[in-house]
Amino acid sequence: MLIPIDRTDIMPLYEQIYRYIRARIEEGELKAGEALPSRREMASLCGVAIITVENAYAQLVAEGFVRSEPKRGFFVESIGHLPPKAFASSSEAETRQPVTDKAILYDCRFGRIDEGAFPHRLWRGFLQDALEKTGALQRGDPQGELPLRQALCGYLRRLRGVEADPSRIVIGPGLEWLILSLLPLFPETAQFGIEDPGYTPYRKLLKSYGRTVVSVPSREWSVSEAARRGISVLYLSPSHRFPLGGVLSAGQRREALKWASASGATILEDDYDSELRYRGLPIPSLQSMDSDGRVVYLGSFSESLAPGLRIGYMALPPGLPERWRESRIACAVSVPSQLALAAFIREGHMERHVAKMRTLYRRRRETLLELLKPLEARVAVEDDGAGLFVRLRLKTAGTEEEFLRLAADAGVGLTGISQFYDVPDDKHVRLLFGFGGLRENELRDAVVRLKTAWL
Repeated sequence: MLIPIDRTDIMPLYEQIYRYIRARIEEGELKAGEALPSRREMASLCGVAIITVENAYAQLVAEGFVRSEPKRGFFVESIGHLPPKAFASSSEAETRQPVTDKAILYDCRFGRIDEGAFPHRLWRGFLQDALEKTGALQRGDPQGELPLRQALCGYLRRLRGVEADPSRIVIGPGLEWLILSLLPLFPETAQFGIEDPGYTPYRKLLKSYGRTVVSVPSREWSVSEAARRGISVLYLSPSHRFPLGGVLSAGQRREALKWASASGATILEDDYDSELRYRGLPIPSLQSMDSDGRVVYLGSFSESLAPGLRIGYMALPPGLPERWRESRIACAVSVPSQLALAAFIREGHMERHVAKMRTLYRRRRETLLELLKPLEARVAVEDDGAGLFVRLRLKTAGTEEEFLRLAADAGVGLTGISQFYDVPDDKHVRLLFGFGGLRENELRDAVVRLKTAWL
């Protein structure tokens, strides 16, 4: 049973699994008496934690769609005939969305990369070699394959100054999974602080598991505010703050580390696109400044290589790896993919690829900034020389929804920034324009369409 999981959706992962299985039962695709995959099997298939599947199954049992039989598993219950249209089909639901992908000719939403620049031939060769290695088709190490953890230690030390040994590296299918795997390490009463605006899925993920989330205003962030709010776990993206841009200043970094050390708090450092900086020297990682073991360093290859590979990692401070292993959560990244990536990094291809992509995206960004100049009377372009998007601040009257609709009607997909706020910003309308997935001629066409639609 392959369940489509959308990690960008605001709907919790367990609810996506529950709704998918429920729909298959109501539509008769799953018959009464059929066995569902075990919780462990389903977690592996979906690339989620076992507790996520447990929550989905528990909801199905509670509603009578599934029954649990001790030592046997979960089985579909007989629910009888349902009236027509009792459950809207996915195609009907899609037609109700305000903007459909079919209308988008130029996808400028954030998070897109240039698929054509991916080293397909090299990757295919490494993956083939990995598949032929002894043990590549076994379950693998719960913490991630040792060759990849070893390769990552050298890579992160060279690029980001991160200090860690392989025993402190954990591999996972994205940062959501990694953050979820950390939850058992913190008391249920722990207060999680997340910048506002910030990456919404993390806020929703923590809340879906019953954790207390405190929003900390990004622009007015301070250690005193974190202390006053009783925060014990603080999520930050200090090297490129999302989505408003900028970096956490050197003074703020030192104060954050002093606060964490004095209060016993933990900082989750999200270094999501640190390789893609186009001017000046790289910003040092917060972890490289941490002398007291208060920072958990998080990263992935979504921006630098490909989000579809679903490979993330974290470097735990001393003392946490032992506690993490006690949770016994299994790595959900395929062993062959891990071994292929290990060889890709070990032979120097990763750093060469990052250098190539930095040059390509820098040129693309410069082209976009030049193309946007004719709009500057009504659109302020906010760029901090990093990442795969720029911000467009609208100077004319109108709502975010209106500008997104006009853009979509013109065939251009943008990302509204309001979804990343806990407390909405009513003063400005800002949209993210992602340039990673479009070539220069496509960027030109997209900007021409925006100019026509907005001006």
